[in-house]
Amino acid sequence: MRKKLLAGFLAAVMMTSLTPVAMPAQEAQAAMAVVYNKKTPNANLNQKTMNMYVGGVRVNLDYNIGGRKSGIKGTWTTSNKKVATVDGYGIVKVVGNGYADIKFTYKNGNKNKTLKVRVHSRTRASGITLTHEPENTTIKPDQIVRLKSELAVNPKAQAVNKSIETTYTTYYEMYTDPSCSTPVTNSGISLNTDSGENVILTGKVPGTYYVRAIGKNTPNAKKYNVTSTPLRIDVVDAANISAVQSAANKITVTANKPIDSVLVTNSSGISMATIKQEPSADSKTVVVTLGSSLSGLFNVTANTADGTAKTTVNCQTAKVASLKVANTVAKLEAGAKNGKAANAYINYSMFDQFGNDITTDESVPYNNKFIAVFDGNKSGKVATVVSRGTIKIPLTAEQSVKGYSGTLQLIYAGDANTVGGQAIKLPENTVINIGEAAEIKSVAIGGIYKYDGKDYNCMLNSEQVSIKADDVITKAISSTTGKISLGVNGAYYLFISAQDEDGDYLTDSSKDIFTVRLDQTDEKKNTGLKLDGNEPAGNVKVGTTSYIAYPLAPGVVTSGSIDIFAFAGNSTFARLTKTIPAKLSMGQIVIRSSAVTFAGNNSIQLDASFCDASGSVITSFEQVKSLVSGETTNGTGTVLLITSGRLASDKGGSFAIIKGDDGSAKLSFIPNPAAYAIGAPTPTTVTQIYSDEAGNLKTATYSFFVTRTA
Repeated sequence: MRKKLLAGFLAAVMMTSLTPVAMPAQEAQAAMAVVYNKKTPNANLNQKTMNMYVGGVRVNLDYNIGGRKSGIKGTWTTSNKKVATVDGYGIVKVVGNGYADIKFTYKNGNKNKTLKVRVHSRTRASGITLTHEPENTTIKPDQIVRLKSELAVNPKAQAVNKSIETTYTTYYEMYTDPSCSTPVTNSGISLNTDSGENVILTGKVPGTYYVRAIGKNTPNAKKYNVTSTPLRIDVVDAANISAVQSAANKITVTANKPIDSVLVTNSSGISMATIKQEPSADSKTVVVTLGSSLSGLFNVTANTADGTAKTTVNCQTAKVASLKVANTVAKLEAGAKNGKAANAYINYSMFDQFGNDITTDESVPYNNKFIAVFDGNKSGKVATVVSRGTIKIPLTAEQSVKGYSGTLQLIYAGDANTVGGQAIKLPENTVINIGEAAEIKSVAIGGIYKYDGKDYNCMLNSEQVSIKADDVITKAISSTTGKISLGVNGAYYLFISAQDEDGDYLTDSSKDIFTVRLDQTDEKKNTGLKLDGNEPAGNVKVGTTSYIAYPLAPGVVTSGSIDIFAFAGNSTFARLTKTIPAKLSMGQIVIRSSAVTFAGNNSIQLDASFCDASGSVITSFEQVKSLVSGETTNGTGTVLLITSGRLASDKGGSFAIIKGDDGSAKLSFIPNPAAYAIGAPTPTTVTQIYSDEAGNLKTATYSFFVTRTA
């Protein structure tokens, strides 16, 4: 028994002698024991964590236990071999991203002691690229651009672990310059990093900006960073427009972008006009023309490639805002002679508040609106406005010489037609010089016109004769003044035009210069046409031609031939010879239509031509109207065919003659909707009963298909 106890004691002594045992002083120091990096022992003394990069340098760890750096046996281990490995010599290598505890375990007496350091393993990036959506780099304010970046893994890390990913985080910065030296401080444009995987760039202030992506471990890290190439972003202006009234019926729209289309609506939202166009670099201004004069508040919407913009414009009717003479030299009337009283003429213009010339605008009155005074004229020699744009200045004999000058005063009476309701005046002290007498270069006979209470209608010219026997001519006397006047309902006028060497029309005439004559060429058949005196009633403008209007004497027209003469001086003259026909009626109306369509109660214009009773084709609306017996008019240039020259459809309906834009006669058919099924072509027969020149009744029949669409 004693032998066994002795043997056990000896064995225990031997085992104790084989295991290093820390002395009491060493155990006190062992509380401060650490593992450390041999490369940087002082910096890593008492180190608890250590950062390492996959593919970077390895770390050689050692222990310091109570001041002892050798002679203590122990074991090196790792808590996560997928993150970090360690060999028996304490050499640590990181192979994956994450954390691992590297431990050194040794015996201290009968107890195991463990020293450890936590390794934080990361993977660097070797580069970063930056892209964005949409691909274009020009954006509008408040447009969202999604930025995307891609970090490239360090190749050395991939050599260690092919599937490893970088642990870098992407951060974004914005600058005002491509070198990225001046950060953006403008609050109108910002980077919003709260959008998850994407970064949203919101632009509110136009300008050029540069965005770059930076890959790094922490927001404040400055070592081992990678930076992308700066991405340029141009923030452009939002679409905006301005609109101003530029004429009585025009609105000028200006945008900061090429305009695709413009819509104008009134205050009730009703469309007034739409303009569409192909956008181009010079299409930033569009003039919208409406059908009539504007008044009130209008809404304007412009569509551009960069969006839609809206505005409003308060429009006013055009009003006279200023007067201006075309030049300061008044032209003596053609043929004026020195030493004889004569008239001089000078042109003027009226301008509205938009700067547009409205001299010829028929909506702006000029009769009895002007006061014109030429300084120096004697009593009774008051200047007058004789037509739109022309002032006649009566001159005494001593004034009718080249070089005479005087001050012209011209005042347009103020009322609703003028800006502010105030009278509009020619600039003060407008001096007018009298020039040389003009020479008449051409004379033309416009023809005989009848005034119907609204328009002057041509009854005879070089191309047509609408005057016929039994027509009644009313005396051209004004009911208010009792004098010969223009614009008397039922009166007939002979229109004569004359132009001088400058191409200007004469708007007045003198007996010494101008002579007009109506001669009957067949004494046995007096046509009843003659001038009511030799003085003109005034001036009329038809289209662009100004005419001197001579009234015809009252009476009843008969058939026969006449010669119309107009003389200017001894060499310039015009002649027109015409035959006034006996009373005729409408003859055949030839219909050539084969298929027509209509909707609802709409009318149809038929392809047709008109003949008088003699079989001659006539085209003028006025001439056709004069031949229709039993005509009625609705006041809008339409003649309803009711009695003679009657047309009748087997499906009902009615016919009318309407006046085309060119003054020609058109045949209109108003079908009976109840007789036609929608979508089905229906055969229709039209019968006409008419008389020929001998009074014989004749019948004409025409057939065509009529389709109702609605």
